[in-house]
Amino acid sequence: MKYVYYEKDSGEIKIISPVREADSPDPFIEVEDAEVDHLHSGNSSTFMFFVKPLSRTSPVGKLVKKRQADPNWKSINDWLYLIPNIEPELIEFKITQNISNKTITITVDPQAQIFWKSVGFYQRKQLPISACSGADPHNWVWVKMIDTQDLLADITFSYEGTDDLRFYTHRFFDCYYHEQFT
Repeated sequence: MKYVYYEKDSGEIKIISPVREADSPDPFIEVEDAEVDHLHSGNSSTFMFFVKPLSRTSPVGKLVKKRQADPNWKSINDWLYLIPNIEPELIEFKITQNISNKTITITVDPQAQIFWKSVGFYQRKQLPISACSGADPHNWVWVKMIDTQDLLADITFSYEGTDDLRFYTHRFFDCYYHEQFT
C-alpha cells in the first residue's frame, strides 16, 4: 500500500510514501503498489499524472494521466523557466554553448525522447528558447522557436552577439542543464 499526497486545488502529486504521514497538511489517496510502480521505476514521471479523489474527504481515488503532455504549471517560473548551469545527476534536456565556435547544441536524452514521444509531447508544434543577457528574462538577445519534432535528434545552430547568455523555456522536462565552454 502507498499513500499519494497531492496539491488540494490542482491534484499535482507532491509525494508518494510507503507510510502514512501523521502531520501532513496535504490530502492523500491510498493506492496499491502496482499502481505507482511505473513512477518508482522511472518509466513515467509524476509530472505527467494528477490525483483525482473520489471526494475531498475520502482517501479513495486514482492517478490520472495528463493528456498530450499538457503541463499544469504552478507558477510563472514553470512557464518562464531559467535553465540552470549547475549540472544535475540526470540530464534530460541539455543546451551546450560553445563560445569559441559561437554555436548552440540542444540535446534531449534518448530515454526522455521515448517517454515524451509516448505522451504526445512531439505533437506540440514548437518549443521556445529565449537567450537572455544574464539571468534577466526581460533582457533577451534572441528567441528561437524549435520544432518539437527536431528534438528527436541533436540540434546545432550558430548565434551572434554576447556570450554571456542564460536560457529560458517552458518547463516540460524534469532535469535541464546549460553547459558553457570555450
